[in-house]
Amino acid sequence: PVPIPATQNAISFRTIFTKMDFVARVRDVRYKGECPRIFDAEEQLLVNSFYLRFSSKARNAGISITSPLCSQKTKKYKPEAPPDKRSFEWFFPETDARLHLGLHDAIEHEDLWIFLRQLTGLEDLEAVKAFATHEADDRWEDFSPEETALVAGCMIRWSEKARMNGLLSSTKLRQILKDRSVH
Repeated sequence: PVPIPATQNAISFRTIFTKMDFVARVRDVRYKGECPRIFDAEEQLLVNSFYLRFSSKARNAGISITSPLCSQKTKKYKPEAPPDKRSFEWFFPETDARLHLGLHDAIEHEDLWIFLRQLTGLEDLEAVKAFATHEADDRWEDFSPEETALVAGCMIRWSEKARMNGLLSSTKLRQILKDRSVH
């Protein structure tokens, strides 16, 4: 089913305003106090939550909700930056590595909530593989809503390709082929 335009608009506005509020709070923390400065636990939670939600770069680098971070002069990473410009810098004690991220590294289409809102908790990869193997007879079009939800939810949770191609939990399951690919 295609969502009503008003519903799509409401979801878009909620996402935009949530991110704008988040960005304003994160920016305020970055420019608070001296620089460089290690963030306290509350600030760390705010900034890490923001980047974990909106940045695959942060998630891929291994940032966790408790990762230590500080404000840092941007000149450390970009010599041409103005002297008062600040950035975020994470420190990974186990490797002595540092990670520099700016607000431009938080990207709206990488928002995890887009996908998390569609998950049910029943996204069992082995169950879907068994279902696909059992149903792999080039079956067409007669999938129940429950079968569709099982496969789509699992693909949303476990497949970056499916998420990036716009798969939704409401996307109709049309076919399972003998190679266990789904369409």
